[in-house]
Parts: sequence; structure tokens; C-alpha cells
Amino acid sequence: FPVTITDHILSYSFIPAARENMINAVDEHAEKVRQYISTQFPGQYAEYDEVYKEAVEVQNLPISQNIDPGTYPYLDADLNVTFSQALGRPVQTVREAAALVVETREAWKMYGADVRANRLRIKKLLKDAPSDEAAYEIYLAEMVNIG
Repeated sequence: FPVTITDHILSYSFIPAARENMINAVDEHAEKVRQYISTQFPGQYAEYDEVYKEAVEVQNLPISQNIDPGTYPYLDADLNVTFSQALGRPVQTVREAAALVVETREAWKMYGADVRANRLRIKKLLKDAPSDEAAYEIYLAEMVNIG
């Protein structure tokens, strides 16, 4: 038969803040997971925002409109440098760079939403657990599902 953590802690008393500490640990772990796929540098976040603004602007241009070199300096930086899995090569045009930036932002958005959903779900499970022992079992089982 399976052995649970409860089988090992029958005589253990949790501190009064145990459940709150577990909930805080869920938030801390979610932040570490998010940082794993994003930068920790504020300047780089600002750069990502600027390149995204350029990318959206480019995607809203008529396809027939020519794009003059230097008009979108953040996207220009990607040309012949940033590899596109979809193309199988580095992007070569501002439009290709814009598409890659928007696709990457959407993928990060979906991942971030998944982390958020799991973080909130786990915190609710912990809050609703009938005992600290049950909360701890949930904590151990669910933390791997955050991201």
C-alpha cells in the first residue's frame, strides 16, 4: 500500500503559520519558474516592450508598404542574427522579425498564464485542505505542476 507523508508525521505538529508558509512558497516557486524563461534585468524588459511595439506596428502595415531601413531599429537588430524555428534560418526581413517577436510574446503569454493558473489552483487547494497534514501532502504533490 502507498505510504503518505501523513504516515510519517502522525506525531508531528505543524507550526501555526505552516499553511501560510506553504502558500508563500508556491508564489516564490512560481516566480523562479517565470524567471527561468525570462530575463531578470529591467532594462531588457524595456527593450522587449519596445521591440514588441515595433513588431505590432509592422504587422499592422499594409503588406504592400515598403519598410525603409532604420525605421524599426529594434527589429533591425534581429536581421540575420535571430534564428526562427519556423523558417529554419535567421530572420532576414523586418516583417519576419516582427512575426517572430509577436509569436514569441504569445508563447510567453500562454506559458505565463499556465503558471498563474497552476499557482492559483495550488494555493486554493492548500487553503481548502482539511488539515495542515493534508495541505502538506498537496504541497509536495503539486509543486512540480507549477511550470
